[in-house]
Amino acid sequence: MKLKKMVYASIRLNVVVAALLIVSMALLYPSVNGGIQTNANEEVKQEVGDGYCSSLSNGQCLNDGISYNEITVDSDSIDEKHRQNLFEKAMKATQTQNWQNAISIFNEIYTIARTHYEWKQMKMVHYMHGMTLLQLKQPSTALHYFKSAMMLAEFESNKIEDGDMNSKREELGMFMQQVSTIVMGIGKQVFLEAHQSIQTSSGDVDLIYAAVQYAHAVNKLEEANEMINALQTIQPNHLGAMLELGLISNQQGQDTKALDILRQVSSRSNELTIHEQSSLYHTLAALECKVEQISHECVNGWYKSFMTEINMLPINRDYIATTAAVNVCNIKLKLLLKEDNISATSSSTSPPHKRYNEAVEQVAKIGHIATNLHLINHPLQLPQRLIRDISFAPYPNKSIVSKAVQHLETNFEIIQDEIMSADKSSMLRKVAALDHEGLHTAGEWKEFNILAHGKVNIPAIQLLPKTLKIILKLQDATNMVLGGTKVSLMQPGTIVRPHTGQTNARLRIHLGVAIPDGRPRIRVGNETKSWIEGKCLVIDDSYVHEVWHPGTERRIVLIVDVWHPEMNDRMRRDSLSVVSPQQQDLYQRYISDTRAELRRWGVPEDMIPQQPSILISEVVV
Repeated sequence: MKLKKMVYASIRLNVVVAALLIVSMALLYPSVNGGIQTNANEEVKQEVGDGYCSSLSNGQCLNDGISYNEITVDSDSIDEKHRQNLFEKAMKATQTQNWQNAISIFNEIYTIARTHYEWKQMKMVHYMHGMTLLQLKQPSTALHYFKSAMMLAEFESNKIEDGDMNSKREELGMFMQQVSTIVMGIGKQVFLEAHQSIQTSSGDVDLIYAAVQYAHAVNKLEEANEMINALQTIQPNHLGAMLELGLISNQQGQDTKALDILRQVSSRSNELTIHEQSSLYHTLAALECKVEQISHECVNGWYKSFMTEINMLPINRDYIATTAAVNVCNIKLKLLLKEDNISATSSSTSPPHKRYNEAVEQVAKIGHIATNLHLINHPLQLPQRLIRDISFAPYPNKSIVSKAVQHLETNFEIIQDEIMSADKSSMLRKVAALDHEGLHTAGEWKEFNILAHGKVNIPAIQLLPKTLKIILKLQDATNMVLGGTKVSLMQPGTIVRPHTGQTNARLRIHLGVAIPDGRPRIRVGNETKSWIEGKCLVIDDSYVHEVWHPGTERRIVLIVDVWHPEMNDRMRRDSLSVVSPQQQDLYQRYISDTRAELRRWGVPEDMIPQQPSILISEVVV
């Protein structure tokens, strides 16, 4: 036991260092901002049961085996002074080594701040919680809080504007380095003692399991596997060892092995801690979707992940919980709506098929929970990449992009004449491409790209030169690398199933070019509208939306994607972090010299607008 005493002696020394770091970091954040509070009697139950569907064969159920109470959020009831007072009490408790009192205070803080929201002290709460758990000889649980603390600090650092508050970024870097050093130090000592226990006795199972987790956390996979082998020799059915083996196999790209192991672990998931369940379901969902994205196993995995995450206090809205909510909703839409041979109804005022309503309603149930927890903005706004702190509405007021709307409507006759001429000659339909995402379930829907992800479609230069020239005067459409400009051709009887766009970083402007009788309809969120020739309809396609065309003639719309006008340059660049480096470079080239980039794509000089072009938003770059 000599080595074990050394471990916890080192931990006590680290707590003294931690106390100094806590005080210095607290000085950086004297006030508490944001946060949400939930009523004490309104809690999400921790029972995950069998997932969204007890039978994976029929796909007809949503909440089988799941129990939860709706959570209502009263943001006006936040008591910032009380929260700050609790934070100071927690610091004092850890500095005076009153560990059990500290744990009680942490739990009270988590109840008050159900999501991390904008409370920047939360990373310090996690850090103090981790150090306290080490003192209480719970190194495995402590590791979870250390990792959460580092993740929150990284998120906060990434949100700092370039060239702004460099000292704050340095402090955050120091914080992450300190936590990382502690994790590595404790992990090394735990590993040494675990190794000693294996050699000198029957082996301390809990200590060996902690050694596995810490070795994995610092990416010492060889050491982690060594401890897993030892642990399984002592206790062959140790569920934690199986979980870690599955997670490591996934990290090493051994998908089949990882999937097989994690499915076995999932059958006994009630034996795991909630933190272990978090790792299990997040990884298992990703693996199931890798096998087949549109499947019951895939949506069920993300549903279990979502229900697990919202039962952990506080909820991290910037990571797994939001990802799981969005994924289960979008895959659920795709899964339930894989139907063929559906015809548009004669009604022009309601969606064509009740099954669509059923699917959207089921998605909205999950979206409602996520919205109440401030994970997303609206139950039916479900982009894969959610940009926060910008306005949102299914149909944004046209005034928000008034310059673009005015420009398009002023030039409507030119645009209409050119597009209709190309359509009558049959050239437009010949070069237009069929919906490649499988979004339409009946009829025919084609699109002809003018701009696609910042790239000029060369045939558009010849076929629609006047329209292209008009579009190129809109700078926020030209450099929109997360969307494009296209002509949408929809035949009568076409149905486009409910789906969502990838991001709310853009707004989508529809200019009605040819709108026949029969009133083709679009529903965004819960609101249904139609197009008017010569007028613009602005939508946010990150909401669930669908289209149906019960008329007798082709519907033609010009679709122009533009940057959301409230996004500054840093927010735009952040939104590009999930796309390829080539697209990021393309955006930068447009910002640096738009005219040079258009020449690079072969646009004739007389079609390139003179500076300055029309800016929809006053973006400082």
